[in-house]
Amino acid sequence: MQAADCPQHGCGVMHDRTHRALCRFFFLSMVLLPTLAVTAWSLYATSPPGIASRQEHWQRQLGQLLGARVTVQSVRQVFPGTVEINQLQVELPGDDHPLALIDQLRITGGQPQRVELATVHVSADQLGHWMEWLERTTRRLDDGAWRMGAKQVVIEHGSGKDIFAEVVGVIEGRPGGSQAIFNLWQESPQGDPLAVQLVHQPEDGGRHRWILQTGSSPLPVRVLASQLSPLARLGSQSLFDGQLTCVGGRQPSRIELVGDFQQVDLASLSGFPASGMLQGTGQLQVTRCRVLDGACQFLDAQLVSTEGSVDASWLRTTGDQWGLQTPSTGMAMQNYSDLYCHLELDGNGIRVRGKEDGPGRGALIRQADRVLLGQPRVEWLSVAQLVELLVPASQEQLPATEHAARLLRAIEAPLLR
Repeated sequence: MQAADCPQHGCGVMHDRTHRALCRFFFLSMVLLPTLAVTAWSLYATSPPGIASRQEHWQRQLGQLLGARVTVQSVRQVFPGTVEINQLQVELPGDDHPLALIDQLRITGGQPQRVELATVHVSADQLGHWMEWLERTTRRLDDGAWRMGAKQVVIEHGSGKDIFAEVVGVIEGRPGGSQAIFNLWQESPQGDPLAVQLVHQPEDGGRHRWILQTGSSPLPVRVLASQLSPLARLGSQSLFDGQLTCVGGRQPSRIELVGDFQQVDLASLSGFPASGMLQGTGQLQVTRCRVLDGACQFLDAQLVSTEGSVDASWLRTTGDQWGLQTPSTGMAMQNYSDLYCHLELDGNGIRVRGKEDGPGRGALIRQADRVLLGQPRVEWLSVAQLVELLVPASQEQLPATEHAARLLRAIEAPLLR
């Protein structure tokens, strides 16, 4: 019996040994080795070489994405698939001023990818770089999407700053074209936001279109003036409420604008080119404006002001040119209580019209019931007459000054008589 049981007993011993070996193998491969690997990786990740390697990796990845040099202070993984990067500085090599400073950036993989930013500082002078980057990135995006959000975006100017409390946007590529849409709230995430849209469509022949629509709060003009420099003449405190469309790309650039400009600095506005012609603040209501390749083709606008002053010598000179009588005054600046100028520019020329109602029908400038300057007797003015009107007095019909040349370049002469 004992001899017969030995094979069975031996088989039982071999089965138990095999079972234990398999258990040890699975313990080592499934528990101990992964635990050791995770522990080793955690130790390396928190070690100075691991931290430096992770920072270099993300600096390189973000630098390639943004087309600039990126430095970061720290990088950590907060959730599976989500990385948090702190204290980013984006700059171009050799540039003294950074393109952007970002307190915190979170990136979450997947589809769509999610990007969250906190406290972003951008100089107004660098907005052009980011607009070009967004245009280039959107154009190259054939498929997929990025969803973006930012808390407190600060645009810094030399004389102050503009703060957007929240920004939400999406960049998406589709077979029929790509687009980027951003909503920006200035003070709090309430009311209608400022909406900015960038559109690429294959049938547009390589062109792209920017569309800006203000929301519940008007937009400070100095934000727009960083890219459209002529708007800087409206003053640093002026505000815009309306819609702006810019078309660029392979074809001639085109700008179309409709809306109201508030708190316009008349001294700054009339400072180009007739320095000091007007003093005060006003409102500019633009019904139609089209600019093609930097030259104004069409304009229909009204300038209104209820208080200010006008240069007395300019009043007399302009009245003499138009064959109008102007009241004499011994002061250098003449106060006014009502300024109304309706300006139209198209293929017929330039038409200047005053106020239709009230004392002195057609008055451009009044002080109470007294007309200081009426509208010209001719219906349409030529470019030469407009330049002569706005450029300081000269014996020449077209003064040979930089101001006169700049004004001529701003008006498309072939369309005017």
